[in-house]
Amino acid sequence: MRNGFDISELELYAVDLLKNKIGLCDSVYTDRPKSTETSEQYFAVTKVMGQLVDMAAYGSCTLAVQIFARDVRNLKNARQLSILQKKLLAGFPHEDGKYIFDDVPTVVADVADDYGYHCRTLLFKTLIKAI
Repeated sequence: MRNGFDISELELYAVDLLKNKIGLCDSVYTDRPKSTETSEQYFAVTKVMGQLVDMAAYGSCTLAVQIFARDVRNLKNARQLSILQKKLLAGFPHEDGKYIFDDVPTVVADVADDYGYHCRTLLFKTLIKAI
């Protein structure tokens, strides 16, 4: 890559954005933990999906934000997933000096993760300015 765009840097920025600026939840990770504390009712994961393309003046990629909600009576907690999604979307579009996140994500169907949670994935088109 000409500009040296860094996937890990973007993911860590997204963790800070969701946790501290949007206030989505206290637990935001860059990868799905294999286990969580029993008291954790919901959390989020941010990661770059696919490829990060360097186009000289800027980079382009898709940032996935996965929101997880603990199942209730072994069923999807749809109410909590909806609350988290609304809170997340209220923080977009988002732009700072380097990153530009679109405000209309692609929403992927909810899936059970086999750890007692359901996950909803939102995919945001992201531009990275070459500063």
